[in-house]
Amino acid sequence: MRRIYLFTLSLFLALGLAHLSFGGLHSFFDIYPPEVVPESYAKFVGLNGFEFVYRIEDASGIGKIRYQLFQGKRKLNEKVIDAKRSRTTRVKLRIDPQKDFLRQGSYLIRVSAFDSSIRANRSVKDFEFYIDFTKPRITPITNMHNVRQGGVELLFYEVLNDASLCECVLVDKGRFFPGMPASNFGIQTKKAIKGSFFSLDISSPSKVVLVSYAKNFDLYAYRFPYLVLNLKPRLTRVSNLAFRKVNAISKVLSFSSSSFKFEDCESVAVEPCNFNSSFIKPVSKGTYYATFGQGLYSEIGNEIYLNADIFVINQTSSDIVSPFDGFIEDYDNQTLVINYGCGFRSHIYPVEYLQVPVRSKVKKNQVLGFTSNLTSDFIGHQISLWGHPVNNREWEDLRWVEDHVVKKVSFIKDLVATK
Repeated sequence: MRRIYLFTLSLFLALGLAHLSFGGLHSFFDIYPPEVVPESYAKFVGLNGFEFVYRIEDASGIGKIRYQLFQGKRKLNEKVIDAKRSRTTRVKLRIDPQKDFLRQGSYLIRVSAFDSSIRANRSVKDFEFYIDFTKPRITPITNMHNVRQGGVELLFYEVLNDASLCECVLVDKGRFFPGMPASNFGIQTKKAIKGSFFSLDISSPSKVVLVSYAKNFDLYAYRFPYLVLNLKPRLTRVSNLAFRKVNAISKVLSFSSSSFKFEDCESVAVEPCNFNSSFIKPVSKGTYYATFGQGLYSEIGNEIYLNADIFVINQTSSDIVSPFDGFIEDYDNQTLVINYGCGFRSHIYPVEYLQVPVRSKVKKNQVLGFTSNLTSDFIGHQISLWGHPVNNREWEDLRWVEDHVVKKVSFIKDLVATK
């Protein structure tokens, strides 16, 4: 009897000690080590450095974390952290090659995590990365870049080494236009030739450069020649009612296109394009009321500059036709989105009824639906490039399309055919 009593007492004392020292009864039975999950990780690190972040998780609580930095077999840094039995914690390790005088080459981060159970279960994870100071070598190929405010231009360039992760034309702050492989334009070449459509805002830009993110996340900029042409918008007075209607349509179109903007330069999968002719207006039985870039002011002094073409229906209803070959990408709340490839889209509102299913391919001048003047006597059409409105007049001008797109693509095709 006494032995049973002593055993029971010992058991309760052991449980109490486990609760105080190791976090509870489950600390006896926990056989699973902590989990180490990389949240911010890079394969290459450049001059700008990088912060690695690892999330450590364990159900019974984390006891201790140790991280080490190795170059080959040589240990460069080591730190031990008391996690205080937290179930989740994060470890941050800033790699700064310039500050720490690190050379190019292969490095390894070893993260060791111990839980707070009696077993002290351990996880060890190794993460290899490279410090690389190689700069991308990029050269522009085309040099005719006469870009109108609110307009579009096409730049072709060649990447001469494999250091570039992605490229974009950057216009001022926050307007990113990604580079695309030459195959997107129907150009077959073994060389790393790419093209980028880019556009300017209605106002004059302060900076237009080709930027590249290297594999080590260092950012490089390459200037190329361009000339900005003035849009010369005109200002027209309209009634208060017309101003409210047009302004409402303009806001809907801007909301539709804004979801396709990029917050940074990134590599994306892009549908190919073939702009071999001009666009047409999407409203079959309507006339132009106001055009892209035009300023409107109301009788009470309100003013807007349009980011789309506005049509007025001059009959009871009008068919909505596709301005160019593409596919129906979206139709929501009477807003129709047509994707033409290479980042170009049409946004048409309001479309009362859509006759073609979403995701269907469509041809230029194909009837897609209709709008009656009972729904709206105005219809807006915005062409956007990666979420930024562009001038419809250019794309409805066959000569402009031939000079600024078709001839450039043909030039690159002839150039790569000789190499």
